[in-house]
Amino acid sequence: MKAFNVRMKSHVLLRSTGRLQAIYYHTLAVASKMQKKAIEENYCGCYASLADYAEELTEETTQIPEHLAFYIDYEKMGRDMELGGDVSTIETGYQEVYIFWNH
Repeated sequence: MKAFNVRMKSHVLLRSTGRLQAIYYHTLAVASKMQKKAIEENYCGCYASLADYAEELTEETTQIPEHLAFYIDYEKMGRDMELGGDVSTIETGYQEVYIFWNH
């Protein structure tokens, strides 16, 4: 009788685990699609540094008078973008930084 109970419990566990695995894999698939979409929509590009991206973004969106251009610190600007949570970076090699918007 004891062996029967153990087999019965094992069978119930396998059935419930199978269902749990199916739910888990479905959740992973949905998360994977969401991650792929987020990556596609939020990818900014690959730059030599975050400072290079900050400089490009600033120059594309703002008209900076020439006499003030030398006072802008793009390294600190890039650092603030990352620390403030605006961007995420993945550094894969020397001067190879992938940048993504976080929103």
